[in-house]
Amino acid sequence: MGAIASYRIVGIMLLLGAALPASAQDFKGGTVTYQQTTRYDFAGVFGEFDNPAHNDWVATLPRKNESIKLLLFTPEQALFLQKPGTHELDNPRLQMALQKADYFQPPQPLLLQMHTTLISKKVIRQVEFMTRRFVVSGEMKTWPWRLTQKMIMVQGYTCMGAELKQDDDVITVYFCPEIPISIGPAEYNGLPGLIMAVEVNGETAFLATKVDLSPPVRGGLAVPDKGKKITVHDFKQIRKEKFKEWQMSRNTGKKVNSQISKKGK
Repeated sequence: MGAIASYRIVGIMLLLGAALPASAQDFKGGTVTYQQTTRYDFAGVFGEFDNPAHNDWVATLPRKNESIKLLLFTPEQALFLQKPGTHELDNPRLQMALQKADYFQPPQPLLLQMHTTLISKKVIRQVEFMTRRFVVSGEMKTWPWRLTQKMIMVQGYTCMGAELKQDDDVITVYFCPEIPISIGPAEYNGLPGLIMAVEVNGETAFLATKVDLSPPVRGGLAVPDKGKKITVHDFKQIRKEKFKEWQMSRNTGKKVNSQISKKGK
């Protein structure tokens, strides 16, 4: 690393170190509202066939969905969840497309709520998986962030950039040292300030649309408890078993379709 780059990173860390103690003195917690944007590649899932009606249907499917999430937090704990009174999916055509896509893709769990105890780094996730709910106990995910020179303004706060590469994706986040809590939306955490925005391959995934630094109401950060209580290890085993069942159902379906095709000749 060059000398100039080294001095810049040292300068950033000194800035963070200077900002946090002053901000932390009266820090009691708060609530951040995020807009989550999920993008879909239905053309890659359903493919293109010599069928104009099918291709037109795929071309007109929604390519993204926006939902509203909340992050409630105190210096000791945090709760991430869908905003009450709103829906994860409120587009009937999108729901229908996702249901059809389930045949072509292995089943994936849907995160409903996530409670984090910041001191012990314990996490309890409430997820929905193949129509069942689970309460999964585990640890906070560790992210190998690399600080960047990028800076943006989000809701009037100066936010600094960090990024990493995960599989084929480049994840960029922007965190706010003025709000001294090492957490963000969904699983994102591990930086010296609240994560206000998340980008995946340059596309916005989460963006803070409102910041309220009033402490959450008493009892507002309750640990989710509705669902079968299991460990991360046990939940992984369940997913493996369901994946095998999904593969078998696909293979069975192919054999049946093949037999039907032969009979029809």
